[in-house]
Amino acid sequence: MAQETHNIRFQKVKWGDSTAQIETVISNGIECLRLEDVQRHFHTVIVKAFLIDNVQKAFIHDGTGKNSEPLRIVAHLDKTVEVVGSIGAPENDIRSGIEELKVKVTRIDTNTQEILRQIANVMRQMYELHEFTTPRYFFILPAKHSDMMLIDTVQNWFQTHYKLYFLCECSHDPKEMHVAPHEGYSIKKGRDFVVKYAPYLRTTLQIVQVLL
Repeated sequence: MAQETHNIRFQKVKWGDSTAQIETVISNGIECLRLEDVQRHFHTVIVKAFLIDNVQKAFIHDGTGKNSEPLRIVAHLDKTVEVVGSIGAPENDIRSGIEELKVKVTRIDTNTQEILRQIANVMRQMYELHEFTTPRYFFILPAKHSDMMLIDTVQNWFQTHYKLYFLCECSHDPKEMHVAPHEGYSIKKGRDFVVKYAPYLRTTLQIVQVLL
């Protein structure tokens, strides 16, 4: 922008109840009022446009309608230019808002990390569940303290205290199966147990036959 020296002249500018005299500049032979000069004086205001006699003035622009830089209007020294704008947030409020935003971002990041940790734990548990399944095959034996004489007759089979032992399925090869390291689970209602788990017992007996 070509700018020439000239005798200092001022444009009367008003914002609300506040009035100021803003120095004008000569640009390409035209006396102008620059938006940045007005903004610098009314620093708490976000200056958007100018009014003269309640008519919004267009910024100086080129032949294509594009505003020239810096933004400026033709000065009218015999008139009062009114500022169109809004109150900007005080610097302290802006800083406070930025700090609050930082705290929220930190909290979100912490929550995200916790969610990722929980997801990782769930995935690990799912993997372990797939790799280390609950034993499906088992067999039963009379408990050590049971009276062995009672199992001599079929009528007494369901009166005997039994214990259930699982077969560990670490390998898919039946010959590699072995008794899981546990002292066994008590079965005091033998009849109910047999009725409920008869299909599993048949499969388990087949595996035991292979092992033997």
